[in-house]
Amino acid sequence: RPPSRAFSDVRASLSELTAIVREAFDRSIAGYDEVSAGIDRALDDLSAGASGAVGGLDEASAEIQGLIDGSERARDALAQADPGNPAIAGIDRAIEAQRSLKTRVDEMARTLSGASSDVESQRAAVRDLIDRAKQSMAGVQWSYETQLESQIEELESELGEIASSS
Repeated sequence: RPPSRAFSDVRASLSELTAIVREAFDRSIAGYDEVSAGIDRALDDLSAGASGAVGGLDEASAEIQGLIDGSERARDALAQADPGNPAIAGIDRAIEAQRSLKTRVDEMARTLSGASSDVESQRAAVRDLIDRAKQSMAGVQWSYETQLESQIEELESELGEIASSS
């Protein structure tokens, strides 16, 4: 094939390369924004779910405390009326089981509450990493656009001149 055709092909390839690189930069930066939005949605859902669960557990704990209080009143009343009644030991065991349940529910609420605050610290850490990646990509894009792209354009121009003079 004639040299002018070969230069035209190389020139076209360089133009295509420039377009591909620009598109890759644009997609990369937009991709980080999409990733960030997706992570935010997931963490928002988790945080909302954890907050709702904590509220439900707090309500359950209050109800269990009410059961404990009622059982203690019943035991005390029975113990006052009939101190040797064998049912008192059974009520005491029931109260201990209720207290264990309340303790576990309270621990679950604290864990979820901590998880909710941990979600926010994780969100901040992920956002920081995404921002760093975007800044890094923006720096590479700037270097490409201010240095390499102009060199490619000069080469394209020179190849065009050579192709037209051949």
